[in-house]
Amino acid sequence: MENEYESHCFFFCPGSRSVWFASNLGLRTDHLSLNIIEAIKQCTQGRNEYEIKVFSYTLWELWKARNATIIQLKKFDPMEITQKVRIWLQLENQMGEALPHKVVIQGTQEKYCYKQGGWQIITDGSWDTTLRAGGAHVLYCQGQMVRIGYNCYQLHVPFHAEVLAMKDALFQLKQLWEAYGIGEIQIFSDCKVLVNVIREGDMQDVPSWRACEDVLELLKIISQFPVQVECTEVQRQVVHEAHDLANYERQSANQYNGEPRQYVDVERNTRQNLENRFFQRVQEEPP
Repeated sequence: MENEYESHCFFFCPGSRSVWFASNLGLRTDHLSLNIIEAIKQCTQGRNEYEIKVFSYTLWELWKARNATIIQLKKFDPMEITQKVRIWLQLENQMGEALPHKVVIQGTQEKYCYKQGGWQIITDGSWDTTLRAGGAHVLYCQGQMVRIGYNCYQLHVPFHAEVLAMKDALFQLKQLWEAYGIGEIQIFSDCKVLVNVIREGDMQDVPSWRACEDVLELLKIISQFPVQVECTEVQRQVVHEAHDLANYERQSANQYNGEPRQYVDVERNTRQNLENRFFQRVQEEPP
């Protein structure tokens, strides 16, 4: 019922004020400056690193909640926002403990090979300037293809397509792993930035804020595997089949309306070609 400006959105709206008071910071925001920069300085001055993180995550969740209220007509729920902030903080702590011991990155100058006793994922994303995107993965177990999956999205940056393609693949693999177990896990991707983010576990390397949530969810899935996860940066031709599938799904997005697709019988020729070509490349070609 008031004019929306930055400080009102984040600090003075009754809903936002209740979020800050319920947060770990226990802030009362009614006395803050109307200037957003000055208000942020007032809230963060003298704070330690943990408190700065609480403040930043709360700003982020407030922004999303306000947009959801205006654009999607969702109910603004202060308690849900504070709960999401706590989840982000817990997830960040888990990543810091788990990732350095879970993920191995092979040097891009070395010859790479697949491990016959484990799982392999090739994954790739596709994007165009109309904001249509596609992601695809091919999943192998002990040298045999077990799943083809691909999906279409509406995204603002190509990096986000790479993230969602890999996240979808790991989500499917997690379900299979819980049922069957079996060996270590190898991921092959041509996205150098994403491979580096997985290696370092550093969100500062993420090139777009739009992909941050999905990157964190991807890292969380990796941390839940009880075995080593090996992520390898490869050239485009190694993931060429996944790239073609991602392009296909992006271009046919209107036909499938974003519904995820899996391997079906009519794609048997695709399956045969993938089995014949991928492992030959991985064994014989340099990265």
